[in-house]
Amino acid sequence: MKRWMTVAVLVAAVSAFVVALVGAAATPGPASVQAATANRVIYKDATGEDPLSPDITTVTVSNDDAGTITFQIALPGTPTLAADHEVALFLDADKNSGTGADADGSDYVIDLRVVPGTGHFEVVLGRWDANTLDFDFATPQQTLRASYSAGATFVVNTSELGGTTAFDFTAVAGTGINALTGEYYGHHDVAPNDGRWSYQLTANRFVLSVARFFTVPAQPRAGRPFLATLVVASPEALPVTPQVTCKVTIAGKALALKSKAFVDGAATCGWQVPKSAKGKLMNGSVTVVVQGVRVSPSFSAKVR
Repeated sequence: MKRWMTVAVLVAAVSAFVVALVGAAATPGPASVQAATANRVIYKDATGEDPLSPDITTVTVSNDDAGTITFQIALPGTPTLAADHEVALFLDADKNSGTGADADGSDYVIDLRVVPGTGHFEVVLGRWDANTLDFDFATPQQTLRASYSAGATFVVNTSELGGTTAFDFTAVAGTGINALTGEYYGHHDVAPNDGRWSYQLTANRFVLSVARFFTVPAQPRAGRPFLATLVVASPEALPVTPQVTCKVTIAGKALALKSKAFVDGAATCGWQVPKSAKGKLMNGSVTVVVQGVRVSPSFSAKVR
């Protein structure tokens, strides 16, 4: 217990030191993370095709680094979703018109309409079934979300669209839908008027760099605590708390970790060096991982 407290006290001291160190150490170095930016594309549709139909003006598509896609279908003349309205998005996820629905090669459809008798809408994801020649709505859709405010917003992860990285799509808004039977007998707007739009997902890779790596003490001592600290550059840009892994071996045998923390951009690992380790070689590393990108500086020293 006494040795554990000694390591803990040393960790606290190093953490306080790092708070002052991070700013100075990180300033001259490169940014540790290039923050993700949405790949935002705005598609404009002609207006006024059918004066009796909801009118799509634009469709905005974007994605993040995790593969989550957002579709925003603007219907400024239709502020709310009525009981006989429907908004749908047809996606050719493999960009192959020979697969999917016979009419246009759509592999998936996202459909938004009001639930009969409730006044609330529901959104569903359907996958084309070549056996039944219809969309199967009993398909995974855990990530699918929707909202409506002068237009429909759909959010879904590409993992539920066959892992697509590029697709063609068409948006449709209509009125005159029989909510009980799904039968269409009204007016609609298809965007675009001719053909389909295409979208390519992009993702930014995080660039992680080390502002400073040091140990306390500089050379390990038998019977004393020993810390290794990795300070990342520009920690304020980190999108998530990193995963930290600490490893040390003495004469080839693993040494038990006593403490591990990530505070103010610094990953600090603590060990208690055995008295019997004097004169032996200590090797170790501290690894920081952010969304699959890692840095892993190492050290090697003889125990005094």
